Amino acid sequence: MASTVKEAQSLRVAKGFGTYSHASLTLPEAASQTFKKGSPIVVSSGYAQESADDSEVLFGIADQPGQNGSSNGAKNTRIVPALPSYVFEGLLGSSSATAHTLAAANIGSVYGFSKDGTNGGWYLDDQETTVGTVRARVVGFKDPVGTSEGRVYFVFLAFTNNEGTADATIVGTLFAHSATS
Repeated sequence: MASTVKEAQSLRVAKGFGTYSHASLTLPEAASQTFKKGSPIVVSSGYAQESADDSEVLFGIADQPGQNGSSNGAKNTRIVPALPSYVFEGLLGSSSATAHTLAAANIGSVYGFSKDGTNGGWYLDDQETTVGTVRARVVGFKDPVGTSEGRVYFVFLAFTNNEGTADATIVGTLFAHSATS
């Protein structure tokens, strides 16, 4: 059975990992966005929108639901940037017919994200493990080993493979560097 993710289980910044607060960015929202809080966000033509698939460069995680604006930029949305230095938490599930059970071997493993087709929540998918689809590395457990569809702590990868040597970044650039003369 594919994972079912309630909004309360969606992706979010983990609390209590050496910081009292986390950065958030306010960006103009693309038209007609109805994403849930915790959805992976990309920026296209300067507007924040929900990620469509694992090939896109992720900019962050929605810190509020999409507001369904009538035109590009009519609404603003707040995101938490997908920085490799932030620890996030989310459900580690499966898009296959079998539910994922947390195992010690999940620590250090890399996964992509999938969207629950029923309610629109996002989760780390144990079936998304190929170069080009992985986006996050599991760094700890919130729920104990043996939990079915349990919550894990993860960090975003800065590159498309788990060695950090890929040719394409997968985390968006927050600030453009300009050369000085």
